[in-house]
Amino acid sequence: MQQVYCGMQIACDIMSKCSCSPTAETEDLKSSQWWFESTHEHHMKESILISACLLGEKCRYDGRNCFTPDIEKLKIKYNLIPVCPEVLGGLTIPRNPAEQKGSRVFDNQGLDLTENFFKGSQKCLETAKANNCKIAILKTKSAACGVGQIYDGTFSGRLVQGNGVTVKLLLEAGIEVYTEKHITELL
Repeated sequence: MQQVYCGMQIACDIMSKCSCSPTAETEDLKSSQWWFESTHEHHMKESILISACLLGEKCRYDGRNCFTPDIEKLKIKYNLIPVCPEVLGGLTIPRNPAEQKGSRVFDNQGLDLTENFFKGSQKCLETAKANNCKIAILKTKSAACGVGQIYDGTFSGRLVQGNGVTVKLLLEAGIEVYTEKHITELL
């Protein structure tokens, strides 16, 4: 049984146990435009995987968020599926900053976090597939979510061309990945 998450973070089973499924008394409403639009609106919307920090979740390495007001506009058109690859990979909030160096990920104390990043990225991909996400919006520059540019691994603030661990995995799976700077393109 597949689950989708509506924009209000409510899990609904698509099959017979959907919390929005009509009862025997409302079965005749199934063909009604009103029921279709209001009750199952979140089943009709396309789902987008999104960095939880962009939605205001305090899951960044420093315990803060990166709330982006334009995200609110996306909720009208899409189901937003929040993820944080670093937290899904078992890292704590707060945590030391991490950057990619070659194919590995290290924190600023030299601790190798590569396994955590790959584990969290795999969970993000599984979440994307479970919710039929064809698009992801992820946080710029990070070792997990950076699209096109990431920090260079020296913790000096210098950027290099490259993609975060999660971005690489999502792109390999055929999922389009954008940053918060591209939200207006999706509206």
